Amino acid sequence: MGCTSACQLLQPPSRAQHTFTSWVPPSQALHALSQATDPSTGAMCAEAAVDCGNALCAWAALLPAGCQEGRAIALAQQAVAAYQHALGVEEDALTSSNLGDALVQLGAAQVEAAAALAAGAAVAAATGQPAPPPEQEQQLRREGMDNLQAGLAAYERSCSLTDSAAGDSLPDLLHNWGVGLYEVSKQLQVGGWVGGSRL
Repeated sequence: MGCTSACQLLQPPSRAQHTFTSWVPPSQALHALSQATDPSTGAMCAEAAVDCGNALCAWAALLPAGCQEGRAIALAQQAVAAYQHALGVEEDALTSSNLGDALVQLGAAQVEAAAALAAGAAVAAATGQPAPPPEQEQQLRREGMDNLQAGLAAYERSCSLTDSAAGDSLPDLLHNWGVGLYEVSKQLQVGGWVGGSRL
């Protein structure tokens, strides 16, 4: 099976289209991509792994804000694994940048989930209801901050791998890094690490 663009498979049908379309549900698209293997090794080819990572990140981004934090975290974790697999097959500047995006997305989801747990615990304390153990919130916050830091390192690695002869665009990669830095700055505020962050 050839490597197919997951982003194209994930496009929902427009209202102008007929009821019967070629749109593929995300889970089916990802399963199909996972079958795209390198004949010489039997492992998923790098292109398919990148497409899987792109699809998973897009899927996670479509989840409603403030809802399904666990689902968003799981999808972002799978995206990180897909990009890491692709980089293990062939190191590439754009894939490393994509890994940075996924790690920042994962870290943001974890920090936001930790903040939601903390808010829930505060409400529970005020109303005399049982609250989740604080260790769960603290672990999510630590893991989130670690992933945000790893995302910034992936952006740095991406820029170091840039090869204009291979078609890489350093300005585009620097732009991705800047967007990632902005997201990290927002999450530092959510996570309460402003002024004391190790990032």
